[in-house]
Amino acid sequence: MWKCRKCSTENPNQSAYCQTCGERQEDIKGFTVQKKTLQEMDIKQMYIEAENKIPSGDYSALELYAKVVSYVGVATIIALILQVVVTIVGFNFMDLIGLITTATIGISCFIVSNLIELVIDLKSEINFSAKSSYVNAQINRELLDTLKEIKEKSNK
Repeated sequence: MWKCRKCSTENPNQSAYCQTCGERQEDIKGFTVQKKTLQEMDIKQMYIEAENKIPSGDYSALELYAKVVSYVGVATIIALILQVVVTIVGFNFMDLIGLITTATIGISCFIVSNLIELVIDLKSEINFSAKSSYVNAQINRELLDTLKEIKEKSNK
């Protein structure tokens, strides 16, 4: 759609004259240019194309691995609690080393699990950013094509 400079009526792009007052659709140096709005660029379709070209990753295996590691961490913490109870009953130096080892394994499992979930979130954000960049590039290409058309018409 283009807006008439004289009466502000919205007119279809294919119309060279205003449907209300008859004013000619003019642009730079007196020639007619097809104007595109962002709505006419069909941004939704651009996002669909981006989804096809940059598919979302399947992180189900990684998510499963994170859950398994998390469960191992829970099991290790339970084992640690049992070791603490046993150590209270009859303490020796080897029990202390076992407690430290078990605690380290349990904490490591939780850290690894959280890091995996962080990587999954980060990959999703990167994927969304790539799709948005693709759509922005499409919009820029449309705008550059319009500018090229204006330049070509102005040189005639």
